[in-house]
Amino acid sequence: MRSHSPIPLKTTSKMKFDFVTIASHQLRTPLSAMKWFLEMLLGGTAGKLTKRQHDFITEIYKSNERMIRLVNDLLMVSKINEQSLTLTHRRFFIESFLHAVIVEMRPLTQASRITVVEKYDLKKKTSFFGDEDKLRQVVRTLMDNAMRYMIDGGLIIVKMSVVNKNIIIDLQDTGVGIPVKEKKKVFQQFYRGSNVVRMRTEGTGLGLSIAKAIVELSGGMLTFNSTEGKGSVFTVALPKK
Repeated sequence: MRSHSPIPLKTTSKMKFDFVTIASHQLRTPLSAMKWFLEMLLGGTAGKLTKRQHDFITEIYKSNERMIRLVNDLLMVSKINEQSLTLTHRRFFIESFLHAVIVEMRPLTQASRITVVEKYDLKKKTSFFGDEDKLRQVVRTLMDNAMRYMIDGGLIIVKMSVVNKNIIIDLQDTGVGIPVKEKKKVFQQFYRGSNVVRMRTEGTGLGLSIAKAIVELSGGMLTFNSTEGKGSVFTVALPKK
């Protein structure tokens, strides 16, 4: 009887991500089509909906949006692991960029009864040459994470300063913090804090690993400091260029 050599772990891992990439690409089209049809239904194109029908379709729409985000995250992770993630650089101003992200997320923060305080001068124009869209994803991820770590409202403070030719962006929250034993896992793919899983079942655990990869590709660093029961501060440091 012929014995089969075990497949190397590195090869197995690549096969898994190849499968994930192909599956994610295949899922993208039907999910986008579902979103289009759901938007038409919610917009009344197929006739007026009852409140009950509208509520049901809204829930389906939200689930579809979560699936689209998951697919996009999986494709991003695949690119990161293959070292094929690329950035599109252009010059933009950090202060107005941060304010725009906060305004975009205001419906979510208000719905969660979270106060967001901006600690930077909007009149200043600190420029950065980088991928604005992907850095927007980083800030949105950090704010979304802060919201997930909150219980019945709270506070998010967004600070920005320039220190030793580095642009420093701090996002501080008054959430539940990260357990000491889990701090080493924070930037691992698919990691979700055990205290957050008990509070919220949603989430993929991919956001922070993607955010870290984007910041590092931008020439910067993403770090954090957290105390369980008191909150966390995530810091993005970018070289001023």
